[in-house]
Amino acid sequence: MDLYYISKVFEFDVQKIYSTLKCSERIMGDFQGFLQRKEDLRHSYDKFRFAGGVNKPPFDAVYREVKIYLKDVLPKEASKEDADGSQQ
Repeated sequence: MDLYYISKVFEFDVQKIYSTLKCSERIMGDFQGFLQRKEDLRHSYDKFRFAGGVNKPPFDAVYREVKIYLKDVLPKEASKEDADGSQQ
C-alpha cells in the first residue's frame, strides 16, 4: 500500500535507486514475493482493507499501479505481462 501512495506523489527515478543501493552496498531483491505470491498479498490486503474505517482502493487497482510504478526494476518478462493492463 505504501508504494501505491508513493507512486501518486513521487516520480520513480531508477538511476537514483541504483545509486543509493550502490552507495549503501545493498542489492535489490528480485520481487518474487510480489510477483509470485499475488493471492497471498490479495488475502492480506483484503483482510485489512476496511480496517479502521478507511476505505482503500480495490486490490487489483493497487497491484496494477504498483507494478507499473516498479516496471523499470521488475524482471522484463513481468513488465511485459501487463503491458496492456490485462494480465497480472
